[in-house]
Amino acid sequence: QWFMQAQVCQAPSVTIDPRYTIVTGGADLLFSAQTTDTSLLRLRGTLPIDVIYSGWDATGPAAISTPVANIHHPSGDIKKISLGSISSYQNCSDEGAGYFQCLTATGTTGNYIDVTLNSGTTEPGSSGSGLIRSIDGALIGQLLGGNASCSNPSGLNIYGRFDLAYYAGLKTWLWPSDTRKTVTVTRLGTGSGTITSSPAGIDCGSVCSAPFDQNSTVTLT
Repeated sequence: QWFMQAQVCQAPSVTIDPRYTIVTGGADLLFSAQTTDTSLLRLRGTLPIDVIYSGWDATGPAAISTPVANIHHPSGDIKKISLGSISSYQNCSDEGAGYFQCLTATGTTGNYIDVTLNSGTTEPGSSGSGLIRSIDGALIGQLLGGNASCSNPSGLNIYGRFDLAYYAGLKTWLWPSDTRKTVTVTRLGTGSGTITSSPAGIDCGSVCSAPFDQNSTVTLT
């Protein structure tokens, strides 16, 4: 279903966007990863002419408190948008029977993002929806689940990290010409210092530089 949304913001009644349509034909599964609850499907049907690609960013992890938005269809309802911010990183694992266990982690070790919403909420049916960075509209995650609801608006909203899924396999289809590699470098000389990214001044937070002491290792992409 496409353009399952209100034509304009209005209450109490809602008029559905006249572009609303259902596309048939199925899809091909190109990639899946349980570690970030990610699936990439290529639709076979012809999409409406007004549909555009979503922007995305795989340079993560995003900083704690980064403002985000979630566009979704809670309980199968028409399109909604919820607003909030990144509250923590989580390390989640599949325990079977649809149950995931999550423990608080860091941007380095966590494979999921926990978001606190301050406007709106998620519900069953929201799963799989995109986590959008508010400042530039870039996709940075997709909803696994949580316990947030209209009766528990401050509950958990756990999103798989797009950047981890990208390097695990999504890049094969999203950016085939991306030839960046990840290597680990060990400093063998004496003394200590800092290894810094180039060009200088790029806005990437703490990942731009790292201590590089004797016998320490730094991972570079």
